[in-house]
Amino acid sequence: MLGTAFNVKSYPGDKNVETTVIRGLVRVENKFTNKAVLLNPKEKCIVPGKPEEITEKNIQSQTTLASNQNNGSVTVVQKVNTDLIISWKDQLLVFQDERLEDLIVKMERWYNVKIVMQDASLKDLRFRGKFVNNETVYQVLDAIKLTARIKYKVENNIFYIKKSQ
Repeated sequence: MLGTAFNVKSYPGDKNVETTVIRGLVRVENKFTNKAVLLNPKEKCIVPGKPEEITEKNIQSQTTLASNQNNGSVTVVQKVNTDLIISWKDQLLVFQDERLEDLIVKMERWYNVKIVMQDASLKDLRFRGKFVNNETVYQVLDAIKLTARIKYKVENNIFYIKKSQ
């Protein structure tokens, strides 16, 4: 097999740019530090979008294998399950131990909807699941309701999630 396969996740509004190597070798350079890392298969590199967006929480949440530090900018490399990261190409919405706050962002992009979390105490709830492309946002939210005390309503095509009693 020849060639390199990799995935780049970079959305407007995201604090980080993520590059994951499926096969081959990829060089990623941090444009703020001009430092580069080489990524091997099953490795993901996380580069903050702006040096001022780096937080202690952001860094501590990663399993650091290697890092480049200069002028406060950090590049984090970690081993990952690439099947989860590229599941989108197989029309699968997959989440593995993801915070509800992060899951909402993923669902908004997947279903092209707006979801508002009305209760900040829900943001750190963690979920795992796998949904195929033909399952609706309602089905995903109903599945989440089975394991967490949440309820949702829809008004003007916006989904509102809050804690249920």
